[in-house]
Amino acid sequence: MKKSKKLVLICVIIIGIIIVGLGIGYYILDNKDKQKETDIRKVLEQELGLSDRIVEYGTEINILDEMPKNVNFNYDKKIYVGDKEITDYKFDEIGEIKFTEVNYTYYNSFLNQTKKVEVKKVSTYTVEDTKKPIVEGVTDKEITVGDSIDLKEGIIARDEVDGDLEIIIEGNVDTNTAGEYTVNVMAKDKNGNITEDTYIVKVNNKSEAQKKTNRNVSSSSNSSANKNTSNNAQSTSGNTKGEQSTYNYETYGDRIYFEEDRGENGNYSEKFTW
Repeated sequence: MKKSKKLVLICVIIIGIIIVGLGIGYYILDNKDKQKETDIRKVLEQELGLSDRIVEYGTEINILDEMPKNVNFNYDKKIYVGDKEITDYKFDEIGEIKFTEVNYTYYNSFLNQTKKVEVKKVSTYTVEDTKKPIVEGVTDKEITVGDSIDLKEGIIARDEVDGDLEIIIEGNVDTNTAGEYTVNVMAKDKNGNITEDTYIVKVNNKSEAQKKTNRNVSSSSNSSANKNTSNNAQSTSGNTKGEQSTYNYETYGDRIYFEEDRGENGNYSEKFTW
């Protein structure tokens, strides 16, 4: 009887030792698993490549290409905007965009169980539009009193993101009153960026415009008159040898009055208009 009790006690002690040993072993191995998970988590966190930044409105990027890649570690990475997983992203709205970056991988525990290690990070991208529109074709203009004018003619405005923009004109031109008028040109994109320029419209009196026309006509007529005089002198040179013809002309509006005198001996003169 005593031997039986002693045997039971020994068995209990042995079982206790085994249980304690298993407990210690489990504790040690579980800590190793936890350390392994911690080490994996640190690597994953180092691979979280996004950070808060400012981006230009209209920019399009592959978000994964902006992050570093550790070729010595096998992991998976995903990026979310809200609940939507994304890779390429175009920043077509002004404001803040929240990107949730997720890195994760799996490992086998000492009990051969598959465990997942996952880390997350939220980064804020602030979208701004800082580029002003491009305005081309702004040049000074010149008209005559009574003429009509299109103040937007020849002017174009465009934005790299918004495309063609409306031309906004500020300033009045009185086409019935001679003078110089300043015209302001403005283009504004949908995010409030503004480009401004100015040009001058000169409204000439009709008399001033006519004088310019007369000067042009006189210059042309002078050349023609010289040519005609030379030709006529040659045709009558037999009776007027050694003499030179003289001429004068005047302009009246769009008409030219021409008079030529071949000299006393030549007894020849000509008057005409054209």
